[in-house]
Amino acid sequence: MQKTRVLKVLSNPLRIKVVLVLREGEKRVSEIADRTNCHQANLARHLNELKIIDFIESRREGQSKYYFLKSPELLKVIDIGEAFIKDRAKRKLAKLR
Repeated sequence: MQKTRVLKVLSNPLRIKVVLVLREGEKRVSEIADRTNCHQANLARHLNELKIIDFIESRREGQSKYYFLKSPELLKVIDIGEAFIKDRAKRKLAKLR
């Protein structure tokens, strides 16, 4: 099922970091690797997973490969997840008081 595939791809913390870096705009692979503290060889596999679900796309310019968000509407999934985590933490804190 496609929904399951999307959620599975987005369940990886490194892929979330990549998406958050690309949220700022198009980046070269080396920039993404630096910002996520991930070796380029390992990063390639994760970028490919994000490409499979049409979340990101790439383009070549000379020797450099650039990645950008293709489906920014999927950022809503991450935003909803963050809101859920913050709300849950707030409720737990309120119970402690």
